[in-house]
Amino acid sequence: MPTVVFLNISGGTTIAQEQMFPFKGQQRSFIQEGTAMMKKIAAALIGIPLVAGALLISVPARATSDDDGAAMYNTKCKMCHGATAEKKMDKTKADDALVQTVLDGKTAEKPPNMPAFKDKGLTPDQAKALVAYMKSLK
Repeated sequence: MPTVVFLNISGGTTIAQEQMFPFKGQQRSFIQEGTAMMKKIAAALIGIPLVAGALLISVPARATSDDDGAAMYNTKCKMCHGATAEKKMDKTKADDALVQTVLDGKTAEKPPNMPAFKDKGLTPDQAKALVAYMKSLK
């Protein structure tokens, strides 16, 4: 049964407060439970972002698609090769040769030269998707 404790506040007013833990052992176990709960919450707040970060790092990049090839062509290639890749590209060449040209670049007879896109972070898979997109343009 809870006991009542009277506290005297410096203005002379007395306030009654219920003491929730009549025995010191009960108070200590409550504090220990609270501390354990706080540790679990802290572990979750730290652990969840760490696990999410590890999953994001370990998941391979998504495969390139036609949309990626189209977006890349429109931002990086269209200005020199034209809307349908009709300029400065031989569509009869093998895909592997064209992919290598995209990655390594090419010195043209007259400027501008084709830059090496592997130096700009383009992967072979992205280059392959780009070449496939360029060949599909008509």
